Amino acid sequence: LFSNLNTTITVKSTPSKDASTTSELGVLDGYLTKRNEQHAWQRRFCVLVPQLFLYYFEGSDGDSPRGIIDLEAYTDITAQPDNVVRLATAPGREPQRTFYFQADSEEDCQAWISALIRERYFKLRDERDAYQELQGDFQAQTAHAQDLMAQATEEAEAAEASFADEARQEAEFMERLRALLAELGEYQVDDDDGEAEGGGDDKKRSRSRSRSREKKRSRSRSRDREARD
Repeated sequence: LFSNLNTTITVKSTPSKDASTTSELGVLDGYLTKRNEQHAWQRRFCVLVPQLFLYYFEGSDGDSPRGIIDLEAYTDITAQPDNVVRLATAPGREPQRTFYFQADSEEDCQAWISALIRERYFKLRDERDAYQELQGDFQAQTAHAQDLMAQATEEAEAAEASFADEARQEAEFMERLRALLAELGEYQVDDDDGEAEGGGDDKKRSRSRSRSREKKRSRSRSRDREARD
């Protein structure tokens, strides 16, 4: 819900972090005696929550945790004398505070150690599965991208081949057209020459007819003179 002057954001709440609710979500719970930084031992109700979080409360009816330990870096989990569980960072990693929890019995101590190691294994397994799934998705996407690239290459090669074929056909057409135009040009020249030659013959025939008529008139005049004589 948002207003003009003030902004109010309503967020769906996570489960309550009281001891009872956290215990229902946890994989192991029970009382351990925790050693604080002053080396004083204090009894705490502890709950191991999936994904490597260890909550500890004043008691099993605590309203809120006294502390939450992110066990991500705590890979050195060992049993110490007097049923003490030691949580430490592995050598070579950035050192962090080492925690000590004392169980009521050796059996409880082993149960907590087993649960802590098992949850770490589950977390690593989940991370591995998530990585493999991501890797599978990446490989599938890579294969799909390669298929698209191959398809695009084939289409480009087909388009290039089609363009080259069209260019070849156009060149052949233009060549035939030029040859046809050349043939038409030679025929036109021959016709013009024929007309010129034909015109010369007509002139010759006209001159011949004129000479023949002139000869006839000359003979006619000669006969007329002989008749008068």
